Amino acid sequence: MEEQPIDYQGESGEGRSRRRSFERSSPMAPDRCGEGHVTIDTLSDDALLEIFSSVQQISHPYESFWTSFWEMRWWIPLVHTCQRWRHIIFASPLRLRLVVPCRPPSAARKWESLDIWPPFPISVLCSSTKLGDYGSVVAALGHRERVFEISFDFQGDFEVETVAAVMEKPFPALKSLSLSSSDDVEDDVERYIPIPEAFLGGSAPSLRTLALSFVRFPALPRLLFSAPNLVSLTLENIPTIHCEAMATCLAALINLERLRIEGFARRSHYHHTSPPSLPRAVVPALTFFQFKGFDEYLDDFVARIDAPILRTILITFEFEFGEEASNFHIPQLHRFISSAERFKLPNRAFLWFAYATGCGHVSLGLEPLLPGSDRFLQIKCLQDSQMKLVCRELSPLLSRVDCLDLYVSMFMPVQESIPWLDIFRPFFAVQSLRVTEERWQSVAPVLRELTGERAMEVLPSLRTLVLGEFQPCAPIMAALEPFIAARQLSGHPVAIDIHHWHTDGWECGVQSQD
Repeated sequence: MEEQPIDYQGESGEGRSRRRSFERSSPMAPDRCGEGHVTIDTLSDDALLEIFSSVQQISHPYESFWTSFWEMRWWIPLVHTCQRWRHIIFASPLRLRLVVPCRPPSAARKWESLDIWPPFPISVLCSSTKLGDYGSVVAALGHRERVFEISFDFQGDFEVETVAAVMEKPFPALKSLSLSSSDDVEDDVERYIPIPEAFLGGSAPSLRTLALSFVRFPALPRLLFSAPNLVSLTLENIPTIHCEAMATCLAALINLERLRIEGFARRSHYHHTSPPSLPRAVVPALTFFQFKGFDEYLDDFVARIDAPILRTILITFEFEFGEEASNFHIPQLHRFISSAERFKLPNRAFLWFAYATGCGHVSLGLEPLLPGSDRFLQIKCLQDSQMKLVCRELSPLLSRVDCLDLYVSMFMPVQESIPWLDIFRPFFAVQSLRVTEERWQSVAPVLRELTGERAMEVLPSLRTLVLGEFQPCAPIMAALEPFIAARQLSGHPVAIDIHHWHTDGWECGVQSQD
């Protein structure tokens, strides 16, 4: 039998859409009043959860996840409707955003009567809290079986001691933990806020997100081994964890999807080690990796791990003042990137030159040649000479690039000293080179010199040179004419296309010259 909607006569289309039910039609049953209707009791628990979630969104469409608990009363009539609804709501509080927030100092008085609150998960968020407000924090942490989220921005040792005194046992429901320090302790590891080794009893079996910033936590490896469900890990400006110990911890995190490491050892404080002879640790679920720091630590670290389904890699290399770029060395990075299957496909690369507030940087990006793929690599350097070495180290990967784009910030001055030949050399499979208007003034003189025997020195597979829309075009053509003529004589002609430039990319070409 076919299900058909009942059309309520006399109602507008909008009204009918709101009042629609379904019944089973049968030519043998002309009068079926009340029969075959689907009642709400027949809906599954998941369907009811979707309905309850919609009620929550309609009641508080602009509320944040941690809106004041007493302002979120939409659920109260529902839990008094029937026992089943009560059970469903109390069993899925996070999905319905039913959280008891502890955010001192505003929550201090309410927590004095905590026992009358429903048994929903507790979220403890503390930032710049006065010492007198920690009574509410201690009261909230006393319900450790319900605390699902903790975020502390410590101002001093007293706060750590106050909190740690009630957190020496595991919190079985804890899913998110963030510990940071607001003190001005950068570059002074000894002044980082210390986290006691007994914190959480060294165990966090339900933890899914962990973020540490400007703190010292000697028991971190032990905590990581106890958190097999960890999905996201952020380590920012904490005392350096040796690469071998990091790899060992990551091998145990089989569900880790996101890893961010920033501000580990200064070059002068780190001792480079040889690549491991033992098998590398596999991080099977890792899809996002972000690193900011020095090349030596990164190279040692990636030499010890594999991430077969990695989709996004973001790397920013720091550079100590006065340091020579010749010390830059990352021989293991290519192997690590190539261990991810998604980066073995044809790629489009871009070089982005940015300049703002007296400082600049250059970024190398790698993305899919075909749209819709979910992979992306970006490496950022502070010096052009550093980028030259990055391109050299990643030459096996860059040799599979088909298209190369050059972008430039509108505020960046033209620099004639960019080592273009060294940057271009690894891209010997590039067929299309696209250049913005601001950058051609430094690129064209370099290409102009590639005549005679040097015609094929770089970019030997180049077929099309795409330029931004220039007014006038004559100076560009004159500057590039020797290069175009040399390629024509070598049997590898290069065409010049003039395209309109837009902030969201390249429009189809409007002019063409062979």
